[in-house]
Amino acid sequence: MDSINQINCQQVAILKELKDSEHITRFYGIAVADELKFYLVTEWMENGNLRDYYKNHKLDWNKRFEFAIGICRGIAFLNAVEILHHDIRGANILINKDHKAKIANFGLSRRFGDITRNIQVNLENVHTKTSKIFLGALLWEIAEEEIPYTRLGIDLQTIRDKVVKEKYHQAIEEHRKPNGNKHKAWESFKSHAECGDIIAKYWVGYYLYHYILPEHKENRQANLQHAAILFKEAADHGKVEAQLRYGFCLWVGDGVPVNWDEAIRYLKVAADNGNPTAMYNVGSAYWIGKGVIKDQEICSKYLKMAAKKDQHNAIAMCKKLGITY
Repeated sequence: MDSINQINCQQVAILKELKDSEHITRFYGIAVADELKFYLVTEWMENGNLRDYYKNHKLDWNKRFEFAIGICRGIAFLNAVEILHHDIRGANILINKDHKAKIANFGLSRRFGDITRNIQVNLENVHTKTSKIFLGALLWEIAEEEIPYTRLGIDLQTIRDKVVKEKYHQAIEEHRKPNGNKHKAWESFKSHAECGDIIAKYWVGYYLYHYILPEHKENRQANLQHAAILFKEAADHGKVEAQLRYGFCLWVGDGVPVNWDEAIRYLKVAADNGNPTAMYNVGSAYWIGKGVIKDQEICSKYLKMAAKKDQHNAIAMCKKLGITY
């Protein structure tokens, strides 16, 4: 029986649907202790969780196979009713008095249709594709009776990050090919953005902003607004290209109201982080006094920085203004 301070209505709704599987802990209802404390009442699992169990019992291979098959059948049932658990690991596999393994802890579970682009990735919360990593790790744990890679000092989040980064780097390469499969790249960016990956979110914004695919030309204003939100999020997490692009959005009013002060702030951050296009735009703004007070010294500083990085507009402007770089 799990104590909770606030009822998770979605968790309760999900638990009510899972009574038909013998591989998932049974939910009986809610007990009210007082106005501030409630309890989820589930079946009692006498032998604790999987990690406690294999520390206190010697598992033969028949038992290991039995545990693995039962867990996979439980996950197959969840897939059939379109529920993602999001937290498949040894601590959430409970063992009953008959030494049967069942899936427990649905606090992070979601229905397939409820997955949004803002899901935050951590060990307890993983999108369908990357959760396969954790299922594989769980099966490994059952086989070896220890959490994978612990002897090497590597955690599963590190492994997950490596897999995800490799995938979206492949998508970036595909995008940059002259005849690359933009649809394939888009699906990869979108998938990893739904997992909360910041770089993937930037690329989703990029595709929407530049309407890379034909369908992105529809609902143009909504796509610009979505792109601006993603650019800002990535910019605030230190993605330099996003700082540049969100600055442009603010400068011209793409997806957000025009705000030259904020635009200059983001462009300056991008410039100071080494982006030559941002350097040129900041220098130009200080030359004409748009969004800032005219300042030839600051103008010269940023134009020189951009010209030294071979930014062709900055080079042309330096020549025009007689600025030596």
